[in-house]
Amino acid sequence: IPAGTNTLINTGIVPANATNTPPWTMAQDTATVDVFANRGLTITKEAGTSQSGTFADTVVVEEGDTVYFKINVYNNGNSTLDNVMVYDVLPNYLTYVPGSTTIDDIPQANNHIINQASPIILTDLAPGGGKIIKFRATVVDCPPLGTNTVVNTAYTYATGVTQIYDTATIEFTVTRPPTP
Repeated sequence: IPAGTNTLINTGIVPANATNTPPWTMAQDTATVDVFANRGLTITKEAGTSQSGTFADTVVVEEGDTVYFKINVYNNGNSTLDNVMVYDVLPNYLTYVPGSTTIDDIPQANNHIINQASPIILTDLAPGGGKIIKFRATVVDCPPLGTNTVVNTAYTYATGVTQIYDTATIEFTVTRPPTP
């Protein structure tokens, strides 16, 4: 059922007459029901400095540190979301740690979380259902000296649901010149 209010009409037709013998006449009636489907896809993105530690919208790390990301995808609507997809776009100075992606703490064999062309497919999410995706990235690629701020963005969408996103901010300080 598409999002919004949908009108369903059911028409019943039966042969009938007062004596219940031929000749028959046709009788019909219709019932109309309005169904409201709420496509309640939500996403939250947070970062932290350890897999099991505190996650927040902003994290402060240093060059060479590992940043832990957590993405919560949730269906707070009243209808199942079909073909839920999730991907993440890492900004400059962050490199994905291969093999670090988990969904509900189950390791994933691919790096689809950072592949917009081939995102993670969560299949369907029932009303009230959700998934937690975690992965790691390392601060690298010779960031400039001083304090740097980058924004990491995660995206999700589903059949009939427009893409939405959330961000986490990473602040890191480089105190030494890059190694040649």
